[in-house]
Amino acid sequence: MQSGPGWQKPKSTGQGQGIDTCDVRANIKGNNSLQPADDREPEIALMDLENLSSLSGQVDNLIQRVGPIHILVNNAGVSSRGQVEDTTVDALIKVMTVNLFGQVAVTKAVLSHMISAGEGSIVGISSIQGKIAIPYRAAYAASKHAFHAFHDSLKAEVAHRDIDVCVVCPSYIQTNLSKNAVTGDGSPYGVEEKDITNGMKPEYVARQILLSVIERRDEVVLGPLHHRLAIVLRTLSPYIYFFIMKHRANSSRKQYLKNN
Repeated sequence: MQSGPGWQKPKSTGQGQGIDTCDVRANIKGNNSLQPADDREPEIALMDLENLSSLSGQVDNLIQRVGPIHILVNNAGVSSRGQVEDTTVDALIKVMTVNLFGQVAVTKAVLSHMISAGEGSIVGISSIQGKIAIPYRAAYAASKHAFHAFHDSLKAEVAHRDIDVCVVCPSYIQTNLSKNAVTGDGSPYGVEEKDITNGMKPEYVARQILLSVIERRDEVVLGPLHHRLAIVLRTLSPYIYFFIMKHRANSSRKQYLKNN
């Protein structure tokens, strides 16, 4: 969240602790130049996204303490690993609560203040898996599809109020997302996957998020070409896409059985 004069992006606990390191100041509505932020320390307000009833009050208290929120980056996230047949409903609910309902609650609380102010920017950090689904991540993909759709609907509803909404869909990022993922029984996955190790640098992703606000973009997809092409393939040729996904499921099944 950004509040008070200028813009400082404070640290968060979202997306496996990583996309939260850039302090910058910018004129959001028209100046594309980036300058170092002042020396003011970011203020961290911890929120439990699974405690839905507490979030609105916490947002109100934060605004009373530090001033209006001009930019909201919905960046919390927990991933999942495991077969659908082995995944408990409780594990599904946990992922959906953190990735969707908790952030929806925060967004609604902040939105009312942005509407009163007549401006604001909301960025939803979705995933390429908000556009396509891959095996053994059903809970995560479902939550990101819903998260993405929520922001798409919100974007159209608040456009006339001069409130910008952008969805950023990154591929793999070098964070702790896979280590902190939940397995079918809700326990930590605890494995750093190769795709994560070789993923994008958090600093690069953070800068792209910033630019998405400055340039008032509607949607940004970040990742290697073959990941972006997978989105197109899913739309134009579902048969080929699902053939590839079936092969992927078969080749990685033992990995997720062993770790689940």
